[in-house]
Amino acid sequence: GYGPWTPRTEVDMSQKRSGLVASAVALAMGSATIAFASPEWQPYGLADLDILALRSAGPHLYACAYDQNFERGRGLFRRSVIDDDGTWEQIGLDGVGLSSVWVDPEHPDHLYVSVLEPSDGAAFRSRDGGASWEPTDHGLPEGRIWSMVGHRTNTLVLHVATDAGVYRSRDEGGSWECVIRNQADVITRSLAVVPDVGAVVAANLSAGQISQIRRLHGIRDESVWFHTAANVNRIRVCPATGTLYASAGGMLGSLLVSSDAGENWDELQIEPMEEFYGLAISPWFGGVIMTAKLQGPSPVRLSVDGGMIWHDVSAGLGSAMPTIFAVEADEIQEGVFYLAQGIHSGGVARIHIGDADRFMAIPFQASRVITAVSY
Repeated sequence: GYGPWTPRTEVDMSQKRSGLVASAVALAMGSATIAFASPEWQPYGLADLDILALRSAGPHLYACAYDQNFERGRGLFRRSVIDDDGTWEQIGLDGVGLSSVWVDPEHPDHLYVSVLEPSDGAAFRSRDGGASWEPTDHGLPEGRIWSMVGHRTNTLVLHVATDAGVYRSRDEGGSWECVIRNQADVITRSLAVVPDVGAVVAANLSAGQISQIRRLHGIRDESVWFHTAANVNRIRVCPATGTLYASAGGMLGSLLVSSDAGENWDELQIEPMEEFYGLAISPWFGGVIMTAKLQGPSPVRLSVDGGMIWHDVSAGLGSAMPTIFAVEADEIQEGVFYLAQGIHSGGVARIHIGDADRFMAIPFQASRVITAVSY
């Protein structure tokens, strides 16, 4: 019922190179959209706290609480998402403002956290599920620690993103060494580890609004630079495909995509997003991506096709102008996402966008020329 397809450009696949091959086709009429009815976000607790980061790990969701004014709680909180009785428990580090948490996938009782405020320390670890904690900051610089990420295949190795650069530990946080040293006006904000390849990709912010993404290979460090005229706030990897996604801000939001561990990047526009902070990739569906801008109306966008078409999925948020610090995809519940929000926005929120069968059957409506990109 959508009219015939008319080919516009044919590509000789025998001439395909290792780079980009683009083919364009035209539909019959109008602009291409997807019919997508969004469910609503539901409150998920910790409404009286500022939540800077979330981590889904097995049957638990972890939340990092941070209050700049010391008026409310700080520390690490945990909630069961399977045997869910609606309660969060604080598992130590009371009064410490946390920026991220990493859970060892092979030893889920081994927890690692990074600390945003230098006065609170730099990093801590627990080997008993949060019952006790010890500092793990030997070799780390003074200044803010923005995020921490571990390797799923080599759980001894950790990386942290700091004001000073990227630091690596090969002994579960026992000691740290600098592997990327930043210039004075550069901040490393986010890190991602590419499965199987072992590359660690870092997203940096500089005072000149130029973002740099660097890649590290194993023990011998090799850097590859990519520049974009916008801030890069988050970088994530799809567990199913190994594809890298980075959120870039500016006047119009955009998504940077790499399918070769950071060697090359393509830029997809997310409109009408301005600079956004939250970025989550579904571990269940390779092309399902959720983004969120820090503040403003209709802040959350969802793509079910790898970033080509975006949908507003902001319905149900507790505030018309929420402050959103992070987005997280549930590791074991298909189609579930979470938001980390500020104190006036409602703490943690949860949404279930559907299962794989729903996305396989999404219909296309009317159309214009669409450019399809393949590698």
